[in-house]
Amino acid sequence: YRMFVLGLIGWGLLGAINATPAAPLPYHHILQRNIRGPKDAAALLDLRSGKIVATVRSDILARRHRPGSVFKLITAATLLQLGRAEGAVTCHGKVQLLGKSLKCWQPKGHGRLTLERALAESCNVYFYQRATEIPADGLLSMAHAFGFGQVTPFAQTSEDSGLLPHSLSPHELVDAAVGDSDVIWVSGYQLLYLAAQLSGASRFPSRAPIRTDILRQAMRRAMQSGTGSKSPSRLPIAGKTGTARKSGSWRYQGWFVGFVPFQAPRYALVVYID
Repeated sequence: YRMFVLGLIGWGLLGAINATPAAPLPYHHILQRNIRGPKDAAALLDLRSGKIVATVRSDILARRHRPGSVFKLITAATLLQLGRAEGAVTCHGKVQLLGKSLKCWQPKGHGRLTLERALAESCNVYFYQRATEIPADGLLSMAHAFGFGQVTPFAQTSEDSGLLPHSLSPHELVDAAVGDSDVIWVSGYQLLYLAAQLSGASRFPSRAPIRTDILRQAMRRAMQSGTGSKSPSRLPIAGKTGTARKSGSWRYQGWFVGFVPFQAPRYALVVYID
């Protein structure tokens, strides 16, 4: 799914970025041409005007879903707030925690990882282990600061506010750290709002008490050498991929959130692939 998602991002945003006020391109048609699955969805946000300029199946983005690995950005932000971002973890493909064997998506492991590389490679083991250093209320407070559990300021339809619990058990905390919890649910618009805040755009200031430039750099690295490096686009995109289990089934859904261009962001994007 990553190659498909990132391929359509490259082509879709290329057209959007090249649009000029004198000859604006039909943003909706750009997305619609690339989002072809009957249950797939996307939205493009203009970071200058603060308006969503294109959507495909906005009702899907308004529903609640598991956030998948996109939520690792919240875990990373919590580590930054606690002053624990410097710790490194060695990934061997799995780790034993709380009486369970927890696997990384990369069976061979990622080796020794810093926070930036762990986000770029989306390493599960890194975030499983670092979750044991985080208080549950710290993670939940950070999620709330970025707008989870609340309706976003630009939702176009009746948006589900998602689910952000008041507490987490140790097992729930470890699962939540990688976005695979049964107790944290988000809308696609909330993920788009997260990308907008991390872009550094003045219209979408972050309420989180951290330096978001570290997260932005990790998102850029993801597109250069991490999970998004196979994108055909040559645009300076920053982003985060994610995979999540669908509710009530063993099927999976894919996410991408990001912004472009990296140095002076103009657009933020969310893509959902069923």
